[in-house]
Amino acid sequence: VVCYRGTVVVVVVWYRGTVVVEVVCYRGTVVVVVVWYRGTVVVEVVCYRGTVVGVVVWYRGTVVVEVVCYRGTVVVVAVWYRGTVVVEAVWYRRTVVEVVVVYRGTVVVKSRMCQ
Repeated sequence: VVCYRGTVVVVVVWYRGTVVVEVVCYRGTVVVVVVWYRGTVVVEVVCYRGTVVGVVVWYRGTVVVEVVCYRGTVVVVAVWYRGTVVVEAVWYRRTVVEVVVVYRGTVVVKSRMCQ
C-alpha cells in the first residue's frame, strides 16, 4: 500500500510472488483497477469521478473485449478475436446507433440506425 498525504494512492496484491491486483486511487477515489492472471493483465477498469469509463478484458495477452462508458452509460463495445475486431457497437443516448461486424479483417455488416 502506498499513501500520499494520508490517502491511499496505490494498493498492490501479490499471490505466490506475482502481482494479481493493483488499484490506483486519486484524491480518495479509485481511478484504475488492474487484475493479473499468471503474470498477464486480464482486466483493466478505468474510472473517472467515481464512474467506470472504460473496461478492457484480455485473454492470453490479447484484448478480447473493450467497453467505453460516458456518464455511466455504455457508448462503445468492441469484441476482438485473435487480435482483430469482430464486433463493434456504438450507442448514443442509450440507443444503439451503429453496429459493425468484421470477418477476417473485412467489414461484412455495417448497420446505422436512424435517429
